[in-house]
Amino acid sequence: MSDFDQQYVHAESIHQNYKYLLQKLDVTTSGLLNTLCAKAVIDHREKESISRQQTSHDQNQELLTVLLRKTKDHFENFLDALDSTGQHHVRIDIENN
Repeated sequence: MSDFDQQYVHAESIHQNYKYLLQKLDVTTSGLLNTLCAKAVIDHREKESISRQQTSHDQNQELLTVLLRKTKDHFENFLDALDSTGQHHVRIDIENN
């Protein structure tokens, strides 16, 4: 596997768990977006774009779209953010698939 492929291997994990993540992620009440900004996974513009979405499903969809463009390191920070926002069960399910 090339270095480029290694850097974006997390996209496969997102694709495999896409429907689950759309249903289970808690973007707003958990503080996930603020945590992702603090960890430099997303920037302020991306946070605003996600927050503007009308429903939690749409917010989750926008977040996943953003994450697909990020690197493996960003994805690891996303997984850590799940832990720190009370969504460890989501991380476990992602890692076990």
